[in-house]
Amino acid sequence: MYGDNIYFMNTDGSWLQADSHHSFENGEINNKNLNRDKKGEFVLIASEFYYFGKDSIEIPENLKSEFTVGIGHRRVDKAAASKVINWLEENFENGYQSDPLLFENFERYKG
Repeated sequence: MYGDNIYFMNTDGSWLQADSHHSFENGEINNKNLNRDKKGEFVLIASEFYYFGKDSIEIPENLKSEFTVGIGHRRVDKAAASKVINWLEENFENGYQSDPLLFENFERYKG
Protein backbone atom coordinates (compact mmCIF):
# COMPACT_ATOMS: atom_id res chain seq x y z
CA MET A 1 0.00 0.00 0.00
CA TYR A 2 1.36 3.38 -0.94
CA GLY A 3 -1.23 6.01 0.00
CA ASP A 4 0.15 9.24 -1.40
CA ASN A 5 3.77 8.23 -0.77
CA ILE A 6 4.22 7.10 -4.37
CA TYR A 7 6.83 9.49 -5.80
CA PHE A 8 10.56 9.40 -5.32
CA MET A 9 13.62 10.83 -7.01
CA ASN A 10 15.95 8.60 -9.00
CA THR A 11 19.73 8.90 -8.54
CA ASP A 12 19.88 10.85 -11.83
CA GLY A 13 17.43 13.47 -10.48
CA SER A 14 14.40 12.26 -12.45
CA TRP A 15 11.11 11.60 -10.68
CA LEU A 16 9.73 8.07 -10.45
CA GLN A 17 6.18 6.97 -9.68
CA ALA A 18 5.37 3.69 -7.95
CA ASP A 19 2.82 1.40 -9.57
CA SER A 20 -0.22 2.84 -7.84
CA HIS A 21 -3.60 4.40 -8.39
CA HIS A 22 -1.79 7.35 -10.05
CA SER A 23 0.13 5.28 -12.65
CA PHE A 24 -1.17 3.61 -15.81
CA GLU A 25 -2.71 0.09 -15.72
CA ASN A 26 0.62 -1.48 -16.74
CA GLY A 27 2.50 0.39 -13.98
CA GLU A 28 4.05 2.97 -16.32
CA ILE A 29 4.37 6.55 -15.13
CA ASN A 30 1.31 8.70 -15.76
CA ASN A 31 3.10 12.00 -16.41
CA LYS A 32 -0.13 14.00 -16.16
CA ASN A 33 -0.56 12.86 -12.54
CA LEU A 34 3.15 13.07 -11.73
CA ASN A 35 3.52 16.63 -13.04
CA ARG A 36 0.39 17.81 -11.23
CA ASP A 37 1.31 16.11 -7.96
CA LYS A 38 4.95 17.21 -7.77
CA LYS A 39 4.34 20.87 -8.57
CA GLY A 40 3.33 21.65 -4.99
CA GLU A 41 5.48 23.85 -2.84
CA PHE A 42 4.81 22.19 0.50
CA VAL A 43 4.61 18.76 2.09
CA LEU A 44 2.76 17.86 5.27
CA ILE A 45 4.72 15.94 7.90
CA ALA A 46 3.04 15.22 11.22
CA SER A 47 3.37 12.98 14.24
CA GLU A 48 -0.08 13.98 15.53
CA PHE A 49 -2.80 13.25 12.98
CA TYR A 50 -6.06 11.40 12.43
CA TYR A 51 -6.39 9.32 9.27
CA PHE A 52 -9.74 7.54 8.96
CA GLY A 53 -9.54 6.20 5.39
CA LYS A 54 -12.46 3.89 4.53
CA ASP A 55 -13.86 4.38 8.05
CA SER A 56 -14.40 8.10 7.59
CA ILE A 57 -16.26 9.93 10.32
CA GLU A 58 -18.90 12.61 10.34
CA ILE A 59 -17.84 15.81 12.07
CA PRO A 60 -20.71 17.09 14.21
CA GLU A 61 -22.76 19.76 12.45
CA ASN A 62 -22.16 22.33 15.19
CA LEU A 63 -18.41 22.08 14.47
CA LYS A 64 -18.63 21.64 10.71
CA SER A 65 -20.82 24.69 10.20
CA GLU A 66 -18.10 26.99 11.54
CA PHE A 67 -15.82 26.62 8.52
CA THR A 68 -15.56 25.30 4.98
CA VAL A 69 -14.07 21.82 4.69
CA GLY A 70 -12.38 20.49 1.56
CA ILE A 71 -9.34 20.23 -0.63
CA GLY A 72 -7.65 23.52 -1.36
CA HIS A 73 -8.91 25.43 1.69
CA ARG A 74 -5.79 27.02 3.10
CA ARG A 75 -7.15 29.31 5.80
CA VAL A 76 -9.18 28.07 8.71
CA ASP A 77 -10.30 30.05 11.74
CA LYS A 78 -8.03 28.90 14.58
CA ALA A 79 -10.84 28.87 17.16
CA ALA A 80 -13.00 26.65 14.92
CA ALA A 81 -10.05 24.35 14.17
CA SER A 82 -9.25 24.06 17.89
CA LYS A 83 -12.81 22.91 18.59
CA VAL A 84 -12.51 20.15 15.98
CA ILE A 85 -9.11 19.09 17.28
CA ASN A 86 -10.44 18.94 20.84
CA TRP A 87 -13.40 16.85 19.69
CA LEU A 88 -11.06 14.46 17.82
CA GLU A 89 -8.78 14.11 20.86
CA GLU A 90 -11.75 13.35 23.12
CA ASN A 91 -13.28 10.75 20.79
CA PHE A 92 -10.49 9.03 18.82
CA GLU A 93 -6.95 7.73 19.12
CA ASN A 94 -4.24 9.71 17.37
CA GLY A 95 -2.93 8.20 14.14
CA TYR A 96 -3.92 5.77 11.44
CA GLN A 97 -7.43 4.36 11.84
CA SER A 98 -7.99 2.31 8.65
CA ASP A 99 -6.85 1.74 5.08
CA PRO A 100 -7.80 4.17 2.30
CA LEU A 101 -11.07 3.29 0.56
CA LEU A 102 -9.36 2.77 -2.81
CA PHE A 103 -7.23 -0.02 -1.36
CA GLU A 104 -10.35 -2.17 -1.10
CA ASN A 105 -11.88 -1.15 -4.42
CA PHE A 106 -8.63 -0.35 -6.24
CA GLU A 107 -9.12 2.28 -8.92
CA ARG A 108 -6.56 4.15 -10.94
CA TYR A 109 -6.77 7.91 -11.13
CA LYS A 110 -6.50 9.03 -14.75
CA GLY A 111 -5.72 12.68 -14.01
